[in-house]
Amino acid sequence: LYLGRRRILKRDLRMMLAGVKKGQRIIVGSRRLAWIYREEIWRRKRERENTKKIEALKEKNGQLLEFLQKEGPFPLLALPDELISGVFSLLPMKDRLRARVNKRLNEIEVKTKYHVNNLWITEESIDDDVFRSNNLNHQTITFIEERAYSSECIKRLARNVSVGAFSIELTGSDDFHREVYNLIKEFEIGQLYIRFENDDVKKEIFVDSFLIDVLKTCKTIDLTDLEYITGDGLFQVYKLMITGAVKVRFFYVPSVSTDLCLAFLRLLGISFRDGKVFSKKLDIEVYEIRVFELLVGIAVFDGTFEMRFIHSSNGHFDREEGRMAFELHESIEALEKKKNGQQWNVKLEIIPE
Repeated sequence: LYLGRRRILKRDLRMMLAGVKKGQRIIVGSRRLAWIYREEIWRRKRERENTKKIEALKEKNGQLLEFLQKEGPFPLLALPDELISGVFSLLPMKDRLRARVNKRLNEIEVKTKYHVNNLWITEESIDDDVFRSNNLNHQTITFIEERAYSSECIKRLARNVSVGAFSIELTGSDDFHREVYNLIKEFEIGQLYIRFENDDVKKEIFVDSFLIDVLKTCKTIDLTDLEYITGDGLFQVYKLMITGAVKVRFFYVPSVSTDLCLAFLRLLGISFRDGKVFSKKLDIEVYEIRVFELLVGIAVFDGTFEMRFIHSSNGHFDREEGRMAFELHESIEALEKKKNGQQWNVKLEIIPE
């Protein structure tokens, strides 16, 4: 089939005719045919460019191999420590950790600090373990379930690496996994995402004291749940955040029980009865969060501190669980901007208690 001089491939016709019954008429517009033609042109162009890059890389590697055979390996150890440190700052983690085989390189690597935008520590059941890296700023460490490991490499990273977004999700339950989770407190982190796949490890580690320590390491924290956190522990989070005693400014949990939220609010001096708000604190504001006039949750404002509880369907906290978020705003102006943008529908009256 031709569109002017443009040939349409059989493969593309098969795609267009897929599902068309015998005898059924089909009309394919000229725009569709032109789009298919352009896609084919770009595909062939990309293939030619990739072929050229591969050939250039082969030629370059051949020249490098010839140079090494003639001149010998590059004298890296002849460079001063400052230049070697600069080289390390450009390497992915797996290559940096290989410096341990040489005493001097190991000492330089230990003293060289660096930053990665994203670090993900995970565990899989596969045949080989790798430090996978899409680029220098997105690093993935994958451990193998069937193998035993030492936590030394994670300790080294905790000393040297600052991380933009740190995510950890392990499935095992031995001492190594407990050590890795506890080493989170040693990192310098922007955003922290913690997932506990093993309930025994979560029950042992993810308690009030661990949560308080983690708040000191990051600015944003995202947790799966607070199953083993108490109301008093959540109250400690509130006090530390509102006074600025910890680094964290945003605290989010997608699944938290209503009982825990109510226990925390009682410690704060706030309770909900018969659709009314009772509080010992009179300097707070409470709003109903509504979506298309439907009640979905409660927002509590204490100075520049915002607490959101999405636990409602027909009444206040009438669901067993929901989402919760704490946020410390930089200023009253930033808070008012947020409130105006969210369009809190109903401000509730506070009844002194």
